[in-house]
Amino acid sequence: MAHATPTTNIQAFPRDIKHVWIADPGYSLIWGDWKAIESVLTAYFAQDRQRLEIVLSGGDLYAYAASSLYGCAPTRAAAKALRVDFGGQLRSARDAAKTFDLARGYWMGPRTFAEKHGLAQKEASRLIQLHDSKWPAIVRYREATAWRALKDRYLQTPFGWRRYFWTPFSGKRIEEWGDAREAVSHRPQSTAASIFKRALACLPPERVWACRHDEIVLHVPDSEVQHWAQELQKAMEQSWPQLSAMPDLYPHGFWCSAEIAVGKQWGVVTNAVSQV
Repeated sequence: MAHATPTTNIQAFPRDIKHVWIADPGYSLIWGDWKAIESVLTAYFAQDRQRLEIVLSGGDLYAYAASSLYGCAPTRAAAKALRVDFGGQLRSARDAAKTFDLARGYWMGPRTFAEKHGLAQKEASRLIQLHDSKWPAIVRYREATAWRALKDRYLQTPFGWRRYFWTPFSGKRIEEWGDAREAVSHRPQSTAASIFKRALACLPPERVWACRHDEIVLHVPDSEVQHWAQELQKAMEQSWPQLSAMPDLYPHGFWCSAEIAVGKQWGVVTNAVSQV
């Protein structure tokens, strides 16, 4: 087992071996993970009220995606219990739907998805048809965003990050443009990165133990667990006035809920405090 601060290349480690890192004696680890932040931001930019209301009411977005793709009840428990054949492997319907929802949200087509995940192209096309029919606002957003990027040659996030696009295009179907997927993914991914960095800046560096994708880990004395769990949740779930396009749903700006958990090993929740 590894103690103290983990390797700086922690992004390269698979999620399922996080438990090899443990807290020092007398200390605990507190980790926070945003709930589907890139998918929620995609819904925000698309002004997809259906998806946002699911999230704001406490629903599981990927369970609803699993329901539309595999016919299970739209609950986390039902979506995790159902096993589906996904590229020759049995996976939970929620896990499969999450993979698909993220990929299709960024406009991955049937051929690429089939090749990347080992599905038959016919099955990938079927899933795409079901997904697109369930979330029409996302479909409209993708096309409008790509056309805008092609016309203006750049896209900018609410935090000021700008990306330029120079690939030429002479066709009719905007999804065939070489930069289409990059254009669609730019604002959700870059905005999520800005939120991550700003939330991280709200926390004292001496308590931040690790960062991985959209997860923040603190290393704190056992006597201060409750305090720092609350501080982590406050930092991660704060509102962002830079994203104020939907004031009826987000009166103080966009925010995203986070799951906060505590344990001696990263990813292994203790019995004493499972979630704050």
